[in-house]
Amino acid sequence: MFKLCCCWIGYDILLELIPIVGKVISLMFSLSLYKLACQAELPRSIRKKMLYHISVDFLLGLIPILGILLDMLYRAHSKNLRLLRRFLYERARQRNTKLAEEKALANADRIPLSERETDIS
Repeated sequence: MFKLCCCWIGYDILLELIPIVGKVISLMFSLSLYKLACQAELPRSIRKKMLYHISVDFLLGLIPILGILLDMLYRAHSKNLRLLRRFLYERARQRNTKLAEEKALANADRIPLSERETDIS
């Protein structure tokens, strides 16, 4: 991404300036991100959202000249990347929590009963 005037512009917009080839290359980038989402075993609902964004991006890009502006405003690649990152972050957080709980339980089993803190009231 780079800054043009007051807006951040992605390389996708530059590709859109090349009539047909640019749109195909942009679609390939989108599908490679979708493939990554499939390999990461994202839920079907998130993958459907990603495909929706890819479809809208492709269809908007088919409109001559105006499609470039609409594509720039829609930001499908950013939306899909945000979906992918959010899911992977949440899954990593859940796994770390689970590992910490398992480690705490394993350590608790190693401490003899006489050394454990007991609350006798």
